[in-house]
Amino acid sequence: GNLDLLPDLLKKYGIKEVIFCEDGISFKDIIKTIRQLPSGIRYKFHASGSSSIVGSDSKDNSGEAISIDKKYNINLPVNRRNKRLLDVGIAVLMIASFPFHFILQKKPLAFFKNLFLVLSGKRSFIGYASQVNQLPSIPAGILTSTSLPPSLNNLPAESLLASDEWYATGYSINVDLEKIGRGYKYLGS
Repeated sequence: GNLDLLPDLLKKYGIKEVIFCEDGISFKDIIKTIRQLPSGIRYKFHASGSSSIVGSDSKDNSGEAISIDKKYNINLPVNRRNKRLLDVGIAVLMIASFPFHFILQKKPLAFFKNLFLVLSGKRSFIGYASQVNQLPSIPAGILTSTSLPPSLNNLPAESLLASDEWYATGYSINVDLEKIGRGYKYLGS
């Protein structure tokens, strides 16, 4: 692409990071462009034919490498256990405080049915949005990685898969808590 347009694109879209691919752009042009980047813009490099991206956020850091061989946090035994404990704990708390949820949920019977499905281990509060099975296996979710129930996910398949990838890669209990909080009103779907 035309590197002269880059400064305008950075401003227009609020871009914080640029990844340069040396396939089609000379290193001389890349270096020239990097020198013109506003401060605060991070940059990384992708070598043509590789499956990795490398770079550093500052001259003081050793940098990071991003490879296609992803490590999924959700696949770690401690996180699998924490996900299940969180599901059970929240389901029990919601059942114990049923009058509150009976008033707030549009479909309270479906809500309680979903809680019992989570308790039984047949479902999880949060599951994947896409149908692709290349990610670590988890139970189907009442909500998905988008914080919406499957029936309301109308994004393109690539976007749903990207959401699932981010969820599986960056999984933590806090991620599930945030998604359950955002999708609370859909827990009776």
